[in-house]
Amino acid sequence: MDAVPSRSERRDLWVPALALAALLPFLNKAFSVDDTLFLKLAQHLLTDPFDFYGFDVNWYGTSQPMHTVTKNPPLAGYVLAAAGGLFGWSEWVLHTVFLVPALASAWATTRLARRFTTRPVLAGLLAVATPVFLVSSTSVMCDMWMLAFWLGALLFWLRGAESPRSGDLWIGAGLAALAGVTKYFAIALLPLFAVIAILWRVPARRWLPPLVLPLGLWTGYELYTQALYDHDGHGLLLDAVFFATSYRSAVTAPPLWVRSLTGLVFAGGCLFPALAFAPVAWRARWLAIPVAVLAGLAVWAKTTPGFQLVEFNLEQISFEPWLFELQYALLLLAGAAVAGFALGDLARRRDRESLLLACWLGGTFVFATYVNWVNNGRSNLPMAPCIGILIARRLEALPDLRPLAVRVAGGLSAVVALLVAHGDAVWANTARRAAHTIAERGMSLGTTYFQGHWGFQWYMERAGAKALDLDRDQLAPGDHIVIPASNTHIFPPPDRVNEHIDLVLNLDARHASPVIVMSKLSGVGFYASEFGPLPFFAAPLYPEKYLVGRADAWIDYQGVLGTHQNILEGLPTELEDPGTNSPPR
Repeated sequence: MDAVPSRSERRDLWVPALALAALLPFLNKAFSVDDTLFLKLAQHLLTDPFDFYGFDVNWYGTSQPMHTVTKNPPLAGYVLAAAGGLFGWSEWVLHTVFLVPALASAWATTRLARRFTTRPVLAGLLAVATPVFLVSSTSVMCDMWMLAFWLGALLFWLRGAESPRSGDLWIGAGLAALAGVTKYFAIALLPLFAVIAILWRVPARRWLPPLVLPLGLWTGYELYTQALYDHDGHGLLLDAVFFATSYRSAVTAPPLWVRSLTGLVFAGGCLFPALAFAPVAWRARWLAIPVAVLAGLAVWAKTTPGFQLVEFNLEQISFEPWLFELQYALLLLAGAAVAGFALGDLARRRDRESLLLACWLGGTFVFATYVNWVNNGRSNLPMAPCIGILIARRLEALPDLRPLAVRVAGGLSAVVALLVAHGDAVWANTARRAAHTIAERGMSLGTTYFQGHWGFQWYMERAGAKALDLDRDQLAPGDHIVIPASNTHIFPPPDRVNEHIDLVLNLDARHASPVIVMSKLSGVGFYASEFGPLPFFAAPLYPEKYLVGRADAWIDYQGVLGTHQNILEGLPTELEDPGTNSPPR
């Protein structure tokens, strides 16, 4: 490798530069979803950095030990603790710190792409222009740190495989070890390392010893967490594995083929450039095949009584079903395009690079669709660099490629990714704005309790409110209860006490974005496919509902947690106002 970067290598810096330009508008995005768990972890680490999960958190309706709630290792929390301890806990400070893994991932994708394609900058730009990359880059969760370590590990492992320098293999293994204590999925790097070693014909005596680093660190982590937080004889790494298995067995899982369709829809939405570049990469006759299959599925579903392509009731959505069906079909087609780029590259080139990319993409898809407890955008993130490389490899093989077509498809990809990131930011900001509005109303009599979690919990607790513990708390006369209608783990007051709660505020927080990322009323669940089979959705604007009630007598929630009710199944009658509280249509 040259000491002075070449002109083409300096062009690689355009990718992180453009990624920075795309992410700067989101530095003040509200904390959202599991950001709150990582922030609580970081604050605890400042007081006890060794017993990292040794505190309680109310995340499912009652206070529980953190080590039973979280299913991620703690490395990203240490980064947050350092940043928050030094510079404070404001959104723009922490999002600025978390630009580091995003920009590193953008640059590493381009550097890695140089080993696969003559268009590495295009590959890097397309990875950045995926909805999942931009959305994940605007959180303070562990995903982007894992991706940065993942890409660095592959980059050094490939360098070590292509040269006699074993030092690069050790660096790659060390980065893989760090990735695994950032997010457990990074353990999948070991099979990829083995694939590279076999395909590149690396002697076992060179590549097996470096694996002692990740295996040693992960084993030590498992034993250490077992000593601290014994989970039936195992530590937190195995606990995450058993959790996914037990969750799938405890709920009624959809049929395998329905999960497969959901997996394709999520992959297609998260990796939208695959759909944008499909008309550029393939001739019309090849595109007609998936369109015809999709049309056949639609006719089959429409003409078969009681048959549904998805485990989702279209009657509950807040708009015309055809709009949902159209976008579902488009993202399903996008998922087919993702598979098409990988399989087409494998069939056309039949080289070690194409096989490695197919294993990378396919392994991530299998995990997100069939192994993880629920499909979500974050699980699809490791595929973003891979699809960028695959598209670039396909385009370089086209003799009559038109630059204008590439620019149009790339521009469409960037616009969609930015719109989805904007929709995610608006949704997150809605919870922050609602919490501030409720606090400003000055409900100072008694204690203000709230239900719901995610980012809303962070802002309500910062405002002095308390997460309602359904096993322990009682509402005294004058206490207030806040219920966010579209949040998670919402439990309506028992029927026996409804008459003792007066509605004092019905807050209608507008979601001012044309793209929705989380809404059970819309069948959209970027962060959890339980909310719906679409990772995002372009739909009419809708309101986020926040209800505030005041207790005029002692209220005991005892027994409510065991019923597993959800406010989305129907608000308590006494808190309903048919004129304003009915679900938007």
